Amino acid sequence: MWLDSSTLLVGIGFRTDRAGAEELRRILSPYGVSVLEAPLPYGWGPRYCLHLMSLLSVLDEGHLLVDLSWLIVSTVEMLRDRGWDLIEIVDDERADFACNVLSLGEGRLVALAECPLTNDRLCAAGFEVLTFSGVELAGNGGGARRVLRGRCCVGELVRGFRIFGSVAGCRLLLRLFPDSRVPVSSTAR
Repeated sequence: MWLDSSTLLVGIGFRTDRAGAEELRRILSPYGVSVLEAPLPYGWGPRYCLHLMSLLSVLDEGHLLVDLSWLIVSTVEMLRDRGWDLIEIVDDERADFACNVLSLGEGRLVALAECPLTNDRLCAAGFEVLTFSGVELAGNGGGARRVLRGRCCVGELVRGFRIFGSVAGCRLLLRLFPDSRVPVSSTAR
C-alpha cells in the first residue's frame, strides 16, 4: 500500500514475508522508494489470509481509515509518527467491509451503505461519502475497492504517482456503472 509517492507499506503475514519485503526494497530503492513493513495479525488464521488493505485505507494525503482493533501496535505508532490522522471503523461493521473504502480524491470516497456508522465518522471528518449497497459482495469477499478496481490489492498509486484528485477514478466509475445500475448516493452533510 502506497502511503505517498516514495513510501510503500507492505503487510507481513501469510501472503508476504520479510524476504518478499526485502526483495521489494531491493527493486524499488534505486527509484528512491522506501519500503516499510507492517506486521499483520494472525486473525482467523491462514485460511482467511488478512491483508493490509483489510485493515486500512488511504483516504487522502493525511488520513487513513483503520481497523484499529486489528492493527499491530508498532504499525499504529509508525503511522502516527509519520503524521497520519487515523479514523477508526466501527467494530460492529468489520464483517461488512467497513475499512474497504475507495478514495476518488478531493475529499470524495466510495463506501458500502451497510456501514452507516463508519460512514458517519468519515462525514464528520469532512469527507463526502458516496455509498452503494454491497449485499452481493459479502459472499464474494470484496468491498468498494474490489468492485471499483476489479480486485482488492490494487494500491492508490500508479507508477509512483498519486491518482488522488485525478479524473481517472471518476472515469472508472462511469465505465463500471454506465447505466447507473448500481445506486450510488451521497451521505455528505
